[in-house]
Amino acid sequence: MVRAMEDILAEVSLETDSISVSYLQLYMETVQALLDPANDNIAIVEDPKSADVSLPGVTLVEIRDQQSFLELLQLGEAHRFAANIKLNTESSRSHAILMVNVRRSRWFVK
Repeated sequence: MVRAMEDILAEVSLETDSISVSYLQLYMETVQALLDPANDNIAIVEDPKSADVSLPGVTLVEIRDQQSFLELLQLGEAHRFAANIKLNTESSRSHAILMVNVRRSRWFVK
């Protein structure tokens, strides 16, 4: 995730573009926002016509640089469920999902 965000930040202009992220976990068939633990039962909605999938109500946080992204990752990791298993004493027991939204603005001058 860290290297992917480095690549994204290298390709955008923060003067005209914006980047926001959601950090989620799938745990026991429930999607939970790791950046907003109160948001703990996010629905997965599929549009039957287009087959587009969305997560209404998901928490989006804007980032400006790699440091702000790393701070969000640390916050999210602190909220992940963890439980020991025989093969891995630090197993998260959940699946992490990072969603990155990049909005690009282009200015056309005539």
